[in-house]
Amino acid sequence: LPGAAKTTSTVLRWRQLSHDGPNYDEWAIDHIRVMKAATARNAVPEIGTLFSEDFYSFPTIDRTKWLYMIGGTTRVPDCGKIDLSGHSPEAAFFSATGNRSIETQALDLRFAQTLSFRVQIGGGIGCEDADSGEDVVVEFRTLRILSYTEIAKLDYNGYRTAKTVTLPVPVAA
Repeated sequence: LPGAAKTTSTVLRWRQLSHDGPNYDEWAIDHIRVMKAATARNAVPEIGTLFSEDFYSFPTIDRTKWLYMIGGTTRVPDCGKIDLSGHSPEAAFFSATGNRSIETQALDLRFAQTLSFRVQIGGGIGCEDADSGEDVVVEFRTLRILSYTEIAKLDYNGYRTAKTVTLPVPVAA
């Protein structure tokens, strides 16, 4: 995460840039974690979880964590699944017409070290593969600044099978 994202009121958003319509270019995310930076009292970053989501609130999102979900639902994806061993196969799955995005409630990310999540863009059994330009981006904004800043662009071609993405927060940030 960029240093500018380390505020007491940061919103994270995942969205697909474009798609060919309903039931095309599906994508899903799951197992989202924002981990706290190590301190003298907390030498192991994994102990400090600032945000955690496995989409167990099937069939809706947990409104204490998410501001909105557009074009998606929490369920077992129609095409393949995003799964980490021992976790539920439910995910935030996006396949509808129009915008496809999900945005967190405001988070205190002042002490964030990493953002990680599982993602798949098309490629599963029964999924229509995404095409050029149908990438998924991870963005942030603060409550004071309404425009979004891109953190990462997930190329449509690199995530046809579920992969874990980990984005570090610079120590100097």
